[in-house]
Formats: sequence, structure tokens, C-alpha cells
Amino acid sequence: MKVTYIFFLLFFSTCLIHAQNKSINDLSIEIKKILNEKEMQTVSLGFCVYDLKADKMLFSHQPNQSMTIASILKLSTTSAALQILGADFRFETHLEYDGKIENGVLKGNLYIKGGGDPTLGKDSMDKLMKEWVEALKKQGIKQIEGAVVGDASIFEEHLAPDNWAWSDIGNYFGAGACGLSINDNYFELYFNSGKKEGDPTQFLRYEPQIDELEFVNEIKTGAVGSADEAYIYASPYSYAPRYMKGTIPPNRSNYIVKAAIPDPPLFCAKMLTKYLKASGISLAKEPTTDRLMRLKKISMTKDRKSFHKNLSAPLKDIVLQTNTRSINIYAESMLKMIGLYKKSKGTTEAGREAIISFWEGKKIDMNGFFMEDGSGLSHYNAITPMQLSQILVDTYKTPIFKDFYNSLAIAGKTGTARYLLSGTSAEGNMRAKSGSLTRVRSYAGYVNTKSNRLLAFVIVANNFSGESREMKKRLERVLAILPDL
Repeated sequence: MKVTYIFFLLFFSTCLIHAQNKSINDLSIEIKKILNEKEMQTVSLGFCVYDLKADKMLFSHQPNQSMTIASILKLSTTSAALQILGADFRFETHLEYDGKIENGVLKGNLYIKGGGDPTLGKDSMDKLMKEWVEALKKQGIKQIEGAVVGDASIFEEHLAPDNWAWSDIGNYFGAGACGLSINDNYFELYFNSGKKEGDPTQFLRYEPQIDELEFVNEIKTGAVGSADEAYIYASPYSYAPRYMKGTIPPNRSNYIVKAAIPDPPLFCAKMLTKYLKASGISLAKEPTTDRLMRLKKISMTKDRKSFHKNLSAPLKDIVLQTNTRSINIYAESMLKMIGLYKKSKGTTEAGREAIISFWEGKKIDMNGFFMEDGSGLSHYNAITPMQLSQILVDTYKTPIFKDFYNSLAIAGKTGTARYLLSGTSAEGNMRAKSGSLTRVRSYAGYVNTKSNRLLAFVIVANNFSGESREMKKRLERVLAILPDL
């Protein structure tokens, strides 16, 4: 009787294991189910799964079709940045002055020389400004006969890539990469929403204060369960009235909507001027920037003395924030820095050319790889699932893989993947970057399987009908199979 019981237990356990394990055929079946749905008749769906230990492609569907991939493009940018600039690379910001210091008087200008650091002042602008004031006092400066100049000349003046959408560039996620950035280049708008859908909202205030800004509030109250669907319409460097449209959730007080700072270098120069005056240091001239000086045909000397330096966190830490939280400005800043490093030009175009050349040097076929920015915000970006999977495979073979892998959000746990595949076997076992634009959903990353395999995957859906959240659920049905392979 005991032997029969043990035999039955072993038989049942074996059947259960086989029932839980998935095969490549399950992926094929699920893809077909999705494509046969009514809302999917117009969809383009690309999918690649690569076994890194076996070094072979396990499954693919339309792998060579160029597709809009949204934010998973950051994986190409950040991997290249870690390899080209180095995981321990740090951005530098310098305080400099020209002229001479005589009897406590600076007979010249004070410069904030930006080094492309997108994280400057992120933790506390107040702490940063006080640090700079103290650095100035250590030089014995009590009076400045010139101005505070925000110098962003390390990068191009053009902040946003040419083909970013008008509805994006006034918002925090559309804040462009600048040679001198501050506070992630955004400020916060505060609203009270109404009780029911369609009610007007009350615009309360914005922080920090930026001189000369005007607002036109057309934001309405959204439906119950809705998210932040507010948009700020504004151009870089422009102080024209900012039109605020869209919706925010109902029954909210002091609800925050983030908007792009119009002129980060000027804002930074004005902030420091304010703190200097508050500390008793007088200035003869109004704050300005290298851009405004050029427009006024005022020459800016390069004969300066640097007396204080701020270093960013190591690049690997910035990449972690970039990929986990999907911060566009960080990816765009890396792109321009790569352009400066490889092409001696801190421009989006130089960065794109450098990254494409980098991956071509890795023997990846870049035919059909159309890169318009570093973050994936442009709808004009298009690459194939095969190309991105090859980038993931190549990165696995490099010394920076650990830093890159750790930068990806954990499914069901952290970052933009915290709600992905919760309660499934992928939770805690999958590292993923998500992407979303209008009619675009995408995921890419790595997953550990029950059979002790590490897989790289890329899945992209374009031009689907229906809600984006429903497309997310469909893609999750496919991704949920991977850990059980």
C-alpha cells in the first residue's frame, strides 16, 4: 500500500510539473489568439525571444519589421552610453569667473559652466545654491560688477529634437537636454479638480517661481479612475502664455502636473543671483546666458578661472534612474554627450550618428534602424525587434552587463514595471523596460526561467485598436509564458 501511494505521488507530481511548464508552441498559440481578435486586425506585432546561454533564437514573429518602439529605445542609448562613456563617467559643472578680484569686488562675470549634467539640483536646488554661495564667499567675493551667466554651450542650443510632438514639449517628459540643466528641467503646477467629469479645475500656483510666465487654464476634471491626461503647450525659450489642456482625476486637491522649464540656463542663473543677493553679495547686471549674449552680439570670453566643481553621480546610477523610471531628459543628455565624445559635437544628430556607428561596429545589421532621439519619445523612431534583441544579446556579453541589467525595472516590483505581470511567475524574475505612445506598446528586457535559462526578449505592438491598457494585457499574456519555458 505504501509503495502504491509513493508511485501515485510521483506520478501526480510529474504530471503537475508538465502541466506548469510551457513550450515554444504555447508562445505561437498565444500570438495567434491575439492576432485573431477583432481589435487586432490592423496591428503590427513583432516579437523575439533569445536564449542567452544556448546563444540561439528561441522564437520570433515578424522580427525584421521596423516599428515604433517608444521608450524601450532607451535600452540602445543607455547600453551604448555605459560602453562608450564608461559606467563610472561623471558629468561636471563648474563655477568660473573672468576678470579680477580686487578688494572683494569681482570685476567681471560669474559663470555657471554646464557640463551636460541632467541631474544637477535634482535632490535640492536650495542646497546647491547655498553651496555655490559659500564657494563664492571662499573666494572673498562680496560684490560682482558683472552678471551671473548660465553657460550651456557644451551642447547645442536646440533643446528638443525636431520631430517631437507639439503636445509633448511643454511637459516634463518633453523637457529637452540642455548643456546646463537644473531640477530635471521641470517645475510643478498645482490644481484642485472638480467632483464630476467635465467640471472646470482651479489653477492654484506653480513652484518654483519663474519670472514672466503666464497661463491659460483649460484643464477639465476627468472621469472616475482616470489618470493625469493634462498637457502643457509651450515652446523652449518662449514665455508666451502656456495653454493647459486635457484632464486630471476628480476630487483632488493640490494635484501636481509637471511642466518643462522654458529656459533652464537662465532659470539657473536667476536662482543663483537671487541667493547671492539674499546673502549680501550685490551684482551690477541682470543674469543672462551664453545664448542671450550671442543674440545681443556680446562676446563671451573663454579666459576664465574655475574655482568650484560639482560632479554628478556615476553614469551607472543615472542609467538606473533612466531605465527604471523612464526619464527622457537623462537619455537625451547621454545621447548628446556621446555625440560630444565621439564626434566633438554635443548635438542630437551627432549622438545618433555615433550610436548607430557603435552598433554597426558590433556587427549588428542596422538596416531599418531609424533613430531620431535617445529616449523614444519621437513617433519617427523605428527599429526592428531583431535589432533590439541583438543589442540585448551583445550587452549580455560585455563587462557592463551587470550595471545594465540592474538598471531595468523588476516586473511586479519597481519602476515602470511595478504593475507588470503582478501575481505571475514573472514577478521578481523579469527585468524589463516598458514603452508607450499613442497606438504603441512595447516591452524589452531579460527573464529567468524555471529551466534555469536567461532569455532576452522584445515585444512591440503598433497601430492597434482599442485602449492601450487592453493591449498591455494582451502582451502580458505572451510575456507570462516566458518564465515557465
